[in-house]
Amino acid sequence: MRFMFNDDEELGSPMSRPHIERAAQDCLATLVLEPGAGWDVKTERKGVGIFTITTHGVKAHSGNNATDCASAIHPLAEIISQLTGEADHERGTTINVGTVSGGTARNVIAGKASCLIDIRVSATSLHTPLEPISVGVGSDANFVSALGLPVLDGLGASGDGDHARHEHVIVDDIPDRVALVAGVLSRIADARRELSFIGLSRHFLIWRGARLAVRAAYTRV
Repeated sequence: MRFMFNDDEELGSPMSRPHIERAAQDCLATLVLEPGAGWDVKTERKGVGIFTITTHGVKAHSGNNATDCASAIHPLAEIISQLTGEADHERGTTINVGTVSGGTARNVIAGKASCLIDIRVSATSLHTPLEPISVGVGSDANFVSALGLPVLDGLGASGDGDHARHEHVIVDDIPDRVALVAGVLSRIADARRELSFIGLSRHFLIWRGARLAVRAAYTRV
C-alpha cells in the first residue's frame, strides 16, 4: 500500500504530478480522498485547462501622452469578454477568469496586464447504495485517469460549498466514510490475492507443460 500527500493540488499539482503518475503506474487501483458529494463517489471529472493571457501596451501618462501610447488593459478586457462568451453550459464547458492584474496607477496608461483563466470541459452497502457521479471540479485523479489506470475519487469526507464561505464537512458522516475507504481497500486486497493465485497457477501450468514436453521429446529420442 502506498500513500501520497501533496500540498500543491489547488495550483494544479505542477510539482507533484510526475510523482503521482510514477507512483500510480504499478498500482492495482488508485483511491483519491477528495471530498465526497453526499454519499456518492466520483467516477468522472471534467478536464481542466489553466491558462494565463498577458497583453503588452505602451506605458505613458494618461493626461499628457494619451494619443502616443496604448493601454494593455483595454484589449485584455475585450479578450476576456470574447473568451467567456464561448462557454457552453449545456455541454458542460465553463470558462472563468479568476484573477486580473495590470497597470501601476490610475493616471498611468498600463504597459502590461494579465489574467488567469480556468476552463472545464466534460468528458465524454454501508449507508445507502453508492451511485457514480460526474463533477465539474478537477483533482489529482485526472492525472491517473489520463494514464488509463483505474482510479476512484471522492472518497473523502462528505460536505458542500467548495471554496465558498460555507464550505464544510458533515461530521456525522465521517465514520461511515472511513468504513467505506476501509471496505474498498479490503476488496482491492482480496482482488490482488486472487490475481496472485491465478498468476502462480498459470506459472505452474506453464512449468508442468514444459516439463511434459521435454519428457515426451526425450522418450522419442
